[in-house]
Amino acid sequence: MNFDIIAYIKPNHDFDIFKQSLSNIQKSKYINKIYISFVEKLNNTFTNELNQYENIIWKDAIDNFWASEILLLINKSKSECIYTWEEDSYVYNIDQFDKTFENFINKNVDHMLTLDKKWIERGKFMLSKNLAIQENEFIYFNWGTRYAKYCRENSTNTLVNGAYPVTVGSMFSKKLLLYMLNFLIDSNYWKAIIKGNFNHFHQNPALPHSFEVFPGFWWPGKNNGYGDITYSTIVSTIQYGKELGGRLTND
Repeated sequence: MNFDIIAYIKPNHDFDIFKQSLSNIQKSKYINKIYISFVEKLNNTFTNELNQYENIIWKDAIDNFWASEILLLINKSKSECIYTWEEDSYVYNIDQFDKTFENFINKNVDHMLTLDKKWIERGKFMLSKNLAIQENEFIYFNWGTRYAKYCRENSTNTLVNGAYPVTVGSMFSKKLLLYMLNFLIDSNYWKAIIKGNFNHFHQNPALPHSFEVFPGFWWPGKNNGYGDITYSTIVSTIQYGKELGGRLTND
C-alpha cells in the first residue's frame, strides 16, 4: 500500500525549508504521487526544484478555498491513503515513519499522527486512562471530539490539554478524509465562511485552520448542536519528525 501527498500551500516558508522537507519525505519507500497546489506564482528556484521529481504534479497561482482545492486534488489520487503534508514537515527518521505507516495499514487504522511530541504525550495520557493500547513502540486509540475534550478537561500537562479533534498535517485513510471534507463543505458553517461571515482568522476558508476548527468536529456545536467525530489513530512513541518552522514541540 502506498500513500499520496496532497498539499495546498502559499508557500509560507523559505525555499531551504521547503526543499529539505520535500527531499526527505521523498525517501519513503511507500510514497507514490505528490499533488501540490500553490496559491502564489512560483519563482524559478521553486519550479526547478519541483521539476526534478517525476512524481510531483503541481500548479501555481491558484485562488481557491482550502477544502475545495484539497477535494479536487484528492479526486486525482489513486491511493487509499492521503498525507495532508505541510511544507515545513521535516521527517528526519524516515525508517520509523515507514514502520509507523506499515502498522497504520496492517491494523486498518483511520489516521496516523505525525511529527509532534504533543501527540506522543496525548497517546501516553490516553494509555494511562485505559483509553488506548500499546504494542511495541506504537499506541493505538480512538480520537476525535470527545477524546480531545477529555484531554483538555482532565490533564494539567500543557502538551496534552491543548488537544483538538482534527489535525491537518497527518496521514488519513482517503475514506475518512473525504467524509470529513464533504461533511464540512455541506455544512451551514462552510456556506457562511465562504461568504466572509467569520470573525477569527482560524475560520478563514482559504486556510486549513477552517477545517480544524469546524464546529461539526468541535464540542461547542454543530449548527448550535454538538459536534462529534470519532476515528481510530496511531502514534509512534519514537518521534521521527519535527516542524522546521518552529511552531510544534519536538524536543
